[in-house]
Amino acid sequence: NRYMGHLVRELTIGIIGIGRIGKIVTRLLQPFEPAILACDLEPDNAFGKEYNLQWCDKEEILSRSDVVTLHIPNNKHNYHYMDHVAIGRMKTDSFLINTSRGPIVDEAALVDALRQRHLGGAALDVFEKEPYEGALTALDNVVLTAHMGASARECRFLMELGAAEDCARFLKGEALANPAPEEEYEA
Repeated sequence: NRYMGHLVRELTIGIIGIGRIGKIVTRLLQPFEPAILACDLEPDNAFGKEYNLQWCDKEEILSRSDVVTLHIPNNKHNYHYMDHVAIGRMKTDSFLINTSRGPIVDEAALVDALRQRHLGGAALDVFEKEPYEGALTALDNVVLTAHMGASARECRFLMELGAAEDCARFLKGEALANPAPEEEYEA
């Protein structure tokens, strides 16, 4: 019963969110030559042309992709962005990857889809509640990591440096490199 995978070049990868991280994922996929569908509120057409992205909406990405990877911010508009309806629109046996923010995926909907084998699997590095101890831990078609994206010393250093540089920019009245969206401000 050896698991048989797929050649990445035979897959359609859907990338939702083509910001800094989505662009890195796109570049990393290039040597494997998959078809890449992309969705972003503000498409970077020059980047899309350079990397042969096919821009489309969320529904088309979900219905056509073998793998959907999420790279969008956590805000009130994206809460449970991947809910029962969205996950139900995904191709049977497709895979969902979330390394952006936990609340973007409705965990109950994902658990249902994985238990029913609608999805082939999922890989998650972020969760709505951390540390994670939920129902996904009992499933055999999911890979869970404990928010490891920033666990490299170099990454942590760069994050701290970037935060300090933005503090200095703020104090000088300059534009921030990584501003929080205004809707996230609390009075």
